[in-house]
Amino acid sequence: SSQDIKWDEQNILATYHPADKDYGHMKIEEPKTPYSYEADETDEEIVARREPIDPEELAEKLGDAERPRSPIDRDTPDEMLTEKERIRRKSFEEKRRKHYNEFEAVRKMREKMKQMKDEDDDVDMDE
Repeated sequence: SSQDIKWDEQNILATYHPADKDYGHMKIEEPKTPYSYEADETDEEIVARREPIDPEELAEKLGDAERPRSPIDRDTPDEMLTEKERIRRKSFEEKRRKHYNEFEAVRKMREKMKQMKDEDDDVDMDE
């Protein structure tokens, strides 16, 4: 049984793809985004507008940039730290101390709750 299927391609085109069919494409009509079409400043104009740089100030800034900005090492003596770094270290150590003291407080609270429960159990047994 060798039946060949023959497609009527012209009928398919006429049925499913008529010339006046709208495929949902929509033309969006909105104004263009505002943009300043004036000529931008050139690099030379920007450089000419800047104030001159003081060589000593530049050297100081470059020297600051060369220093590593790594986290403060605990082993670094306080004398080698700037005032800001000392304050930061002290703040960190205080927060760390509070954190670990909080853990200790929770442990003590659990012990206290256990003691209170034991006392309640003792009172219940006495009745």
